[in-house]
Amino acid sequence: MVDFVRLSVGQVGKQYVGLPLSRGAGSISTMTKAQAVTQLPAEAEGMEAGTTVTAELLVDAGELAHTLVCVGSHDNTLDTLADRLMRRNPPIRLASSHVGSMGGLIALKNGAAMVAGSHLFDPATRDYNFPFLAKYLPGLDVLVVNLAIRHQGLIVARATPRASPAWLTWPGPRCAT
Repeated sequence: MVDFVRLSVGQVGKQYVGLPLSRGAGSISTMTKAQAVTQLPAEAEGMEAGTTVTAELLVDAGELAHTLVCVGSHDNTLDTLADRLMRRNPPIRLASSHVGSMGGLIALKNGAAMVAGSHLFDPATRDYNFPFLAKYLPGLDVLVVNLAIRHQGLIVARATPRASPAWLTWPGPRCAT
C-alpha cells in the first residue's frame, strides 16, 4: 500500500526542504499545516535524510519563500513564535521538525535548516551549546539566541510516598520548598 506523507516545505538557500509532518490517527491538524504531499512506495520504511523526492504542492509556490525552516529540539516557545510569525504581513510560516538538538546542528551544517533548536549540555565545560557549535559547526557563521531557561521534571503531591510507585524513586538531590 502506498503511503502518503504530508510535508511542511521551505526554501533553504537554493534548495527546497520538505519536513514530514506527524502521522497517525491523531494528526488531523497536519492537513491544515501541510504545504505538500509525497508518496512513499509500499515497500519503503521511510526515507533517508537528504533524499530527493517528488511532491505535489498544496500551496502557491511563492508561499515557500515565506517559510522559516527549523530543525532540532522542540520547545514550547517555538509554538508561540509560530503564532506570532503568522500574524505578520505577509505571514511567515514556521516549518519545524523535532529531531533533537544534534539533529538540528547537523541540519544546519548540511544546509537543510535555517534555524536549529538546541539545548546540549557539555559537562566538561559546564556550558550549553557553544562547545558543540565549535566541535560540529567550525567556521559556520551562526547567531545564538537564548529563548528560555527551563527546568524540566515531575511535580508530585507531598502525600505520595517516596518509594511508591517505584518509578518515582530518585537517588539525586531533593528540592526543598
